[in-house]
Amino acid sequence: MADNGKPLTAQEHPQSGLRPQYAEFRDWARRMRMPWLANKAQPEYPDRPSATVPEVPKAPVVDGRAGAGEYPGEALGLTHWEGTRCSSRNDCAADARFTRNGDDLYVLVHVTDDRKGAGLDREKDCKRHWRTDSVEIALDPQGRSDDTSTTFKAAVLPFTANGGGPCAERDGDNRQGPAATTAPGMLVASTVTEPYEGYTVEARIPLTDLPAPVDPDRLTANVLVYDSDTQDRTGRSRLAWSAFGSAQADPYVWGTLSLPGYIPPPGRPTRPAELPLESVRSRDSALSLDQYRRTGVPLGGGSRRTSPDTP
Repeated sequence: MADNGKPLTAQEHPQSGLRPQYAEFRDWARRMRMPWLANKAQPEYPDRPSATVPEVPKAPVVDGRAGAGEYPGEALGLTHWEGTRCSSRNDCAADARFTRNGDDLYVLVHVTDDRKGAGLDREKDCKRHWRTDSVEIALDPQGRSDDTSTTFKAAVLPFTANGGGPCAERDGDNRQGPAATTAPGMLVASTVTEPYEGYTVEARIPLTDLPAPVDPDRLTANVLVYDSDTQDRTGRSRLAWSAFGSAQADPYVWGTLSLPGYIPPPGRPTRPAELPLESVRSRDSALSLDQYRRTGVPLGGGSRRTSPDTP
């Protein structure tokens, strides 16, 4: 900064209680002798929503419907998070309910929607759920995560191509991939209205599938709905229970769920993240290698003289 050619020193306005990534940026800015770059870098986080999850004596039947007495707790309304705002409640609206039976958490999400998104292949393409109509359930078992590598995030597609029914997968969390292998105890079901006016997704999530023992007073969660309204596999509107910032990626903005009476079994382990790091190594990508051979542009800043096939 300068005034008539004379250097000016900008004032630093330190923030307290910085999350790790913002503290790292502040420290970098100070090392670069430009501490003012970090002024107000961390947003003002609003108060997070909270809810109590009731325990029911009989396990709900996972059939995509709210049976009598299965979900006695409050309905949690989802609001606009990202993308195009819903033009009306018939365009897109949603609410979620949680309940617990023993060591299993149950979630019921009712979605009003006026237009179906594209149906994806149930066996080969149950992934990247934001491309079509879907529900995402995010859980941070101990409510202390700074990123989603220590969380559980599962998505349910309520319908798939050719009447294939619902499918589930995990994405961007502690263990990614098809729910059948990454959350083997998870059970999902859906009902889809005909004529189409929306759908209901129901899921059973064993707390044993979460990456750490659940703290019944600190469990945090978010429920997100992706509304497509197109057949070109693109999203349009996004709703969330805790609808702030990167609502699917920042666990510290998720809402708090209290589980009264729940005591996690002793000795339950904490699992390290299983991240598919091979996807970030261009040498392991057939498409990257093919591009190198065609263009001569080196992989990852390597020498043009080095063949991609050279160890």
